[in-house]
Amino acid sequence: MEGSLLNKLTKFIWAMFKLNLLFAASNTVLIIAVVVLPFHLYTFPAYIIGAFLLIASLLALMQTLKRYNDTESSSLMRLYIRCYREEFIDSLLFSLWYILGALFLLGAFFVLQFSTNQILFIPLYFILAIILYVHFAYALLIRVNYIITIKSTWKLGFYCISKHSLCALFIFGGSMILGALMYNFPVLIFLGAFPVAAYILTAGTKKIFDNISIKLNLNMEEKTNESENDGKQDL
Repeated sequence: MEGSLLNKLTKFIWAMFKLNLLFAASNTVLIIAVVVLPFHLYTFPAYIIGAFLLIASLLALMQTLKRYNDTESSSLMRLYIRCYREEFIDSLLFSLWYILGALFLLGAFFVLQFSTNQILFIPLYFILAIILYVHFAYALLIRVNYIITIKSTWKLGFYCISKHSLCALFIFGGSMILGALMYNFPVLIFLGAFPVAAYILTAGTKKIFDNISIKLNLNMEEKTNESENDGKQDL
């Protein structure tokens, strides 16, 4: 029994390490932008491209984690590349709305620096930022669990926030804790903090999305190589 558990733990750690390398390779543009290029108007396009690729890689990562247990015999690299290829086109439109939302909040933040009524607007600003972030986390989970349109993803994301607010608080709180740990112990990034966090998120919310599937009569995504566009539903 102990040998079996140790073997499973070793395989899990090795899988997370490999996924971390693949995730990092998928985000080379953003890594170079953050490490080498100062944040400036002329470097801004590199950051925007990096943000699009980051979201595409997050979707691929979570899709890989969702499918991995059912396809353990296949190559993890091939599975990740396949998921990345399948998600890439749809991820561009999916990403656009969140990137625009983040840019709006970033612009609002700079405007607030010149406002004489910061105390009135700062709480609203942070509430909107938290809602956008939690909605984004839920939307990632929705995209890997269901084959639905972007519009339905937004609607279902707000449904999840309203009906599963405690989980939303855990998502936000857990993200803050993880961010603090990675800031103080950067080695965690190299050890696979992102894949492990994505695994915990997908595993921890599985029951929620199983219940949503039953309640809203949504079809779970088929684990095939068929195009996502062939089976999208609208809520």
